[in-house]
Amino acid sequence: MGAGQLVSLLAINMSPLNDGGPVDDKMLVVYGGIFWASLALGIFTAGMLLIAFFRFRRKHDDDDPEQTHGNSRLEIAWTLIPFAILFSLFILTASNMGFINNQNTAANAITVGVEGQQYQWLYHYPNGATSVTKMYVPAGVPIDLNITSKDVNHSFYIPNLGGQMNAIPGQTNHLWFTASKAGTYWGQCTELCGWGHHNMLIEVIALPYSQYNGCVGSAQNSVVRDTSSACQPAGGSA
Repeated sequence: MGAGQLVSLLAINMSPLNDGGPVDDKMLVVYGGIFWASLALGIFTAGMLLIAFFRFRRKHDDDDPEQTHGNSRLEIAWTLIPFAILFSLFILTASNMGFINNQNTAANAITVGVEGQQYQWLYHYPNGATSVTKMYVPAGVPIDLNITSKDVNHSFYIPNLGGQMNAIPGQTNHLWFTASKAGTYWGQCTELCGWGHHNMLIEVIALPYSQYNGCVGSAQNSVVRDTSSACQPAGGSA
């Protein structure tokens, strides 16, 4: 990877907070609920500790602490309130995980095979065409991924589009996403797979449907050419 390419990649917003599709939208709903609940509980706990430290600290070494009996209402409250918070977060997570994890069964969904190998990604399209490093998909269409590996364990992750899935030799794992708009979405292998691990970049190019058909459908010798005019994205990164 050249210095210019590295600088360009660093300038791209690959944060999951920069969502690019419905799967990442659902993940942000779960993340937001857990984040704000954790923040509120953290502030409350820290505040109670500070109050206890300063208000009830011992003034002199020979002071005995005031002896008190249990407060039933307080004990019930500090048991039920955390339970209610945790149960609410469980419901929030459980109600969204099915959408995130399950393969999309929409009639217009397109299945793409993803094969990790040291040190690049190979993509297999329904018409038998293949591409290396760059995956071409139609914008606004659900994409089902069948993910495997040719050699060692890899991990497929595109933060702007959805979740992360391991690529394991002899095993096919599943992931899906929809790119809401045309553009380029970046990702990276997130499992150390050898000396060339840093080269395993993921580049998903979402094209308008007609342009996608021209790009993948016109593959010569079943290989999608990155230099083909039909495969060039109109804009930059999504």
